[in-house]
Amino acid sequence: MRSGFLCVLFLAAFSQPISSARILALMPYFGASHFFVFEPFFEELARRGHSLDVVSYVPRKTPIPNYRDISLKALLNESSSTVGFLDFQMFEGWLSANMATNLIGLWKLAEEYNEVHKIPEVVALANGTYDLVLVEMFNTYLFYGIAYKTGAPIIGLSSCSMLPWFSDSMAIPSQTAYVPNSLGGWPHEMNFFQRVINTVEYWLERVFHKLVIDRNAQTIAERYLGPLPPLSEIAANTSLLLLQSHFSFLGHSAFPPSVVEVGGINLKPIKPLAHDIDRLLNNSNGAIYFSMGSVLVGKSMSEKKKQMFVNVLAATGKTVLWKQEETIHNKPNNIITKPWFSQRDILQHPKIELFISHCGNLGLTEGVDAGVPVICLPMYGDQHRNARAAEMSGFSIFLNYQSLTEDTLRAAINEILTNKRYKETAKKVQAAFRDRPMSPLDTAVYWVEYVLKHGPVTRPRYTQLPPWQREGMDCIIINKNTDDRILEELEPYGDEVTEENSPIREAYLITVAT
Repeated sequence: MRSGFLCVLFLAAFSQPISSARILALMPYFGASHFFVFEPFFEELARRGHSLDVVSYVPRKTPIPNYRDISLKALLNESSSTVGFLDFQMFEGWLSANMATNLIGLWKLAEEYNEVHKIPEVVALANGTYDLVLVEMFNTYLFYGIAYKTGAPIIGLSSCSMLPWFSDSMAIPSQTAYVPNSLGGWPHEMNFFQRVINTVEYWLERVFHKLVIDRNAQTIAERYLGPLPPLSEIAANTSLLLLQSHFSFLGHSAFPPSVVEVGGINLKPIKPLAHDIDRLLNNSNGAIYFSMGSVLVGKSMSEKKKQMFVNVLAATGKTVLWKQEETIHNKPNNIITKPWFSQRDILQHPKIELFISHCGNLGLTEGVDAGVPVICLPMYGDQHRNARAAEMSGFSIFLNYQSLTEDTLRAAINEILTNKRYKETAKKVQAAFRDRPMSPLDTAVYWVEYVLKHGPVTRPRYTQLPPWQREGMDCIIINKNTDDRILEELEPYGDEVTEENSPIREAYLITVAT
């Protein structure tokens, strides 16, 4: 018995996947929702004994072992915050989010990252000793300069769907015939015209990123870090990309082994609701949860739109929990507004029948995990693509916020509340989303430790090829001597192959030309 126990202890001690690693995490975007996606991941790495230095705008309120914050909050103005910094009015006038406005917004955001490099503690990280660097892969490769200087392997983190320039970094072939561009928002089932526009947008965004955003990032990085290889080349050496998405509700893409979907990594264990909210929901005859996320300032919604929502939601007879920063006057008793709700936990309550959302990746994933039908009111970024994907999956209705009326909103709500198909489909998607060999969190940790043990073996060798070679464009144009060259290659196989009408010869010509 004693020897058996010692044997178990010995095996346990030597079967640990990897010793403690020193990890740098660079999360330079001030939007808190991006950070919250990967916060459970950082916490789990620290819990498993890895030592983390985390650069972000969201330092921990309660310290935990192995986790050191390098806070960027000093860069925020006194009146600013990591939440609530976009105005509803931006999307209620003539301007609507599209490929061009989204791309310009990302470019302007990239311009602001210069300030992060003015913090001496951040730049000093380039001289640190790390086993691994985690970098948010978003709108710029600027912070790949710091990662490169450490000499450690790099793993990218993305809280949104695949942006076009990710394809260049991770050697993902363009799939514009059936994968909508993240910033354009076309449906997955595109007609010919939509496929053409989708393809044009996809390439324009890649070119703009290369010539404008990349060039500016290179200048900033070298200003603080000295001469560097092209940042895009550094990014092409990314060992792995952990992507907050899942094919069960966001559609399919042909990803190489270096791209791992970890949709749901943001999902923390469900906690009991506050007593008053729990009692309210339990006593209701059904409930609706309404939130437009943490980035939009709720009180900036126009009075006309607010009154529209009040009129429609009051008529449902359902209990409505509406995340809203200001008190709405003359609202009926069935509508409860608060500046913050425990969204993850509320959506899991069995009385929730509908989630009205802007369909950001974070909230939509929580809705899918809860098996709740969704009305999507996308506003910017990849939200239109997310909303189209959710609608295609059959558990959601897509509405245009800019042209939204009481009649269209009322019709959509009534359709979901009275048609069992939406709830049944939401439950089917929920089951497919949850059915995995490992949890999203365990999957992410596994692949991080895989890279720590084995190095960048997941990275395709063709990441260093220019896009036109990866896409096979240089093979499309066949010169006039091709036919003669092929005939010479086929000559040893006899006349039956090389003769003019030979089906073998024709098949060979078609294959090579294709």
